Amino acid sequence: MTKTMKIFIISDTHGNHSDIDIPPCDVCIHLGDMCTDGNEDELTSGFQWLANAPAKKKIFIPGNHDWPFEFDPEVAYAQVPHSIIVLENRTIRIGGLQFFAPIARPVLFQLPENHPKTNILLTHAPPKGILDNGIGCHLLRKWVDLHKPNHHFFGHVHETFGEKMKKEGQVFWNVGGKGVLMEV
Repeated sequence: MTKTMKIFIISDTHGNHSDIDIPPCDVCIHLGDMCTDGNEDELTSGFQWLANAPAKKKIFIPGNHDWPFEFDPEVAYAQVPHSIIVLENRTIRIGGLQFFAPIARPVLFQLPENHPKTNILLTHAPPKGILDNGIGCHLLRKWVDLHKPNHHFFGHVHETFGEKMKKEGQVFWNVGGKGVLMEV
């Protein structure tokens, strides 16, 4: 019998993280834009909130408003509590599931061609043509079409917050706004 895992995923809290109640879960994931102005105080506050989440594992993926990760990475990484994993351009296995997050900031965008099966793909922005309001990433779409992760979670596009789409056995969710709690 396989044990189910509860995963709470959210993005784009833009400094309003204290308004979000994180339910008890095994894994809590924030997919970026914890900040609005990208300053250190916003990061500190956001990381304190995430560190206190009732979750066994906590993962953070920087978004386009989390500017210190792009412009002053030493300062940004120094603020990350030890209980939070910043997942960029690597895979982590939790409870038998393979989570992958590419580096998706424009100056560093990387998607490896040869990559093991990804159960859960985590990015800040969506792939082109999928809940993207016309602004998704074409390179990410190519990767998703090639590797076909079971689930792809993202945010960034406020107009499609909370929407879910199924395509060829894959599930795509824009988890911005209030977030999504799922069991796998």
